[in-house]
This record gives sequence, structure tokens and C-alpha cells, in this order.
Amino acid sequence: MPILTPMDFSTPIRNIDKEDLKDFPITINPIKYIPVEKIIELRKRHLSCSEIAKLLGCSKANIVQRIRKISNEIELTNHYINNRSTVFAFHQRKIMESITEADRKKAGLRDKVISVGVLFDKERLEEGKSTQNIAYADALKARDDALKAEDLAGTEQDQLKKNYPHIDFDEVTINVTP
Repeated sequence: MPILTPMDFSTPIRNIDKEDLKDFPITINPIKYIPVEKIIELRKRHLSCSEIAKLLGCSKANIVQRIRKISNEIELTNHYINNRSTVFAFHQRKIMESITEADRKKAGLRDKVISVGVLFDKERLEEGKSTQNIAYADALKARDDALKAEDLAGTEQDQLKKNYPHIDFDEVTINVTP
């Protein structure tokens, strides 16, 4: 194998092909793409960098380097997740403060009506109130009507069985509309 000396660097540069490199024991590993999400998932399972590297078929240094690159992002993301409502409230306030009277005047009727409805719903949510009005009395009446219809169907079916004993009414479906 040829040994390079400082004098070798003074020679003119020429194109190098594979034949020129055959005597050099240099191997270049192809870059293996490992999704950072996979590394994060394994770290969440409390695996060490060495264990992750072994599982993913790369060096520990590669894993450490990748984790260092994203650690700040992970920290910021976790902070966001843990403080989401505060973050939303902050940005909501900033947006609300940025709306000027001219902006409100410029908005179309449709946008104004939708904005009022959305803000009304959000206000009710904040107050712990419902955002959807359900006619409870109507829902109870509909349930009672359905139960009465079932009872009627049973009564009419019993009457039919008595009047027509030769028909197997267990095999027949009778729909009764009150």
C-alpha cells in the first residue's frame, strides 16, 4: 500500500478513478436513513443510545448526534403540549388586539355573523355552559312516543295472533306507525 508523504501533496491534482484507489483500504458506508421519529419512539421506551444504535444498525455517535440536534425541539414541543391552553390564550389575545376598527368595518356581513357565533360558542364553553341547545322536552316526547309505538305494536300483534291462529307471526315483522 502506498504511503503518502508531504511531498506527495505538491504533485499536481489529477482525476482519480477506482483503479487508483484499489490499494487503499478505505470503505465508505452508505448513509442509512433513520427517521428521527423512530429514535424518539425508542428513547420514550427508555432505551439507551447504545441500545437504539444496535437496534437500528448504526453507531451510538450517530444516535447521540441526532438526539442533540432535536432535543431543543422536543423540549419546546413538550412545553407546548403541557401549556397548550395558555399558548392558545396568548395568541388569541394577540390576534384579538390586532383587529382594528377598520378591520371590523372592512369585514363582510357573513364574516361578522360567523365571528359572533364562534365567539359566542367559545364564551359559553369558558363559562361551562352548553354550546348546543337541545330541546330536552322534545327529545323526551320522541322517546315516549317510540315506547308507546312499541307497546302498540305488541298489543296489535297479540290481537292478530288471536284472530289468525294459522299464521306464524313470529316470522312476520309488523310495522305500526302511530
